[in-house]
Amino acid sequence: MNLNYEEFKEKIKDDIKDYMDEKYKDCGVVIRKVNKTNREVEGLNFYDIPGLKNATPTIYVNNLYEEYERTGNYEEVVRMAAETMERGIKSFNDGNSG
Repeated sequence: MNLNYEEFKEKIKDDIKDYMDEKYKDCGVVIRKVNKTNREVEGLNFYDIPGLKNATPTIYVNNLYEEYERTGNYEEVVRMAAETMERGIKSFNDGNSG
């Protein structure tokens, strides 16, 4: 598989929930442009997350694509992204409990 950035971005947006806990299957996934210092990047966010209101972790698609280009292993990159998103959601939930 040899994806360009646009193909990678759409594929990971479609695939990430397949690598996550079942409880996230109904969440929405969106990619938004984010202004960082001196550059614009694209962040992948979830919405309608069970137990979270108005908060979502952001995973930078640009960084994921760089990793994909470096390793050529899409499966590993999407698995890593899913684990990162689950950890981020858990940390937001832990911060909201109390």
